[in-house]
Amino acid sequence: MFGPVDDRQKDALLGRAAALLLPSEWEEPFPVVLPEGLLCGTPVVAFRRGGVPEGIDHGRTGFVCDTVDDMTLAISRLGEIDRAACRAEGERRFSTEAIVNDYEQLYLRLHAD
Repeated sequence: MFGPVDDRQKDALLGRAAALLLPSEWEEPFPVVLPEGLLCGTPVVAFRRGGVPEGIDHGRTGFVCDTVDDMTLAISRLGEIDRAACRAEGERRFSTEAIVNDYEQLYLRLHAD
């Protein structure tokens, strides 16, 4: 048991984890922990709830599951996931640069309308 950790400790824990398990039971619009895991190169195994499916490339950066049995099977398949691909996808979609660029493009589109 670790208890509360700061950002640096969290990154270290996530980076060493075999996977980030996200058995969320509610329709969270988009769980912030999902990109945090990917940016640490950690595959994400999560229930198909809320915004989870849009954050995971099933079979490449983790697994989107419908049941506990699906999640158990996904955990046994973690060896199929390339952690470097998780990190690269996290950088491509969720890095500070990517997020700033997405907001900038949105603001430009809204301003043009």
